[in-house]
Amino acid sequence: MWYHGLFHLQSRLQNLLKGGVTCWALQQPKFKSLFPLAIHGHHTASKSLNCAWQQHEDHFVTFFEVWSSDYQETIYGRMWYFTSDFSRGDTAYTKLALDRHTDTTYFQEPCGVQVFHCLKHEGTGGRTLLVDGFYAAEQVLQKAPEGFELLSKVPLKHEYIENVGECHNHMIGVGPVLNIYPWNKELYLIRYNNYDRAVINTVPYDVVHRWYTAHRTLTIELRRPENEFWVKLKPGRVLFIDNWRVLHGRESFTGYRQLCGCYLTRDDVLNTARLLGLEA
Repeated sequence: MWYHGLFHLQSRLQNLLKGGVTCWALQQPKFKSLFPLAIHGHHTASKSLNCAWQQHEDHFVTFFEVWSSDYQETIYGRMWYFTSDFSRGDTAYTKLALDRHTDTTYFQEPCGVQVFHCLKHEGTGGRTLLVDGFYAAEQVLQKAPEGFELLSKVPLKHEYIENVGECHNHMIGVGPVLNIYPWNKELYLIRYNNYDRAVINTVPYDVVHRWYTAHRTLTIELRRPENEFWVKLKPGRVLFIDNWRVLHGRESFTGYRQLCGCYLTRDDVLNTARLLGLEA
């Protein structure tokens, strides 16, 4: 049964590719092995992330039979449309520049895969910033191993309080900035968001001081220009982000800019990727 389902997925991908709807994986040095991180374009690469999204009458129409993945419904709904109208208690709903961060750090388990699609932008600026958090963490491990250890052990609280219109939420997620498997010390998740980081009251004062030193070391690595990748989202170009690894940010912008997107359940995406023979 599963074989026929997989054959259907592969056939559907081939049909989509024949129709000129393709995605390609970023081949920048710091992004070469990321999954999933793809931009809708007109080029293909080996082991590219084959998925397709189309815009129709300002709606996001998705071919999820390709991925066999479900939306991850959150406090923002199954899908979200946003512009700079302050309609939610989130800095994304402004025209301000946003520093590099991962999303939903205030969830006990942050969302796995994030999707952005720019529907319209009548103005300037607004480029999207991408940073490989794992690469930056590896640099910290090599240069300041004691700092890496602190960032992987100190539990940190992130908090989101919203009382705007009909939206009333108070979310709290607790966990270290760097999450590693205890049996092999492999990093599997980075939780980095200075906008949502709450007061550090989980460890003694002397540890807090050392933690800030370690956090500054990581931030320096994340902010190195050579670790940045900037991309301009335009209508028809879709960005998939591994939110457990890749930090994103934004330039300030002018004019009217509208995006839509969603979160995908990580387990479903990785499950389908493995069945398709992709690295996951």
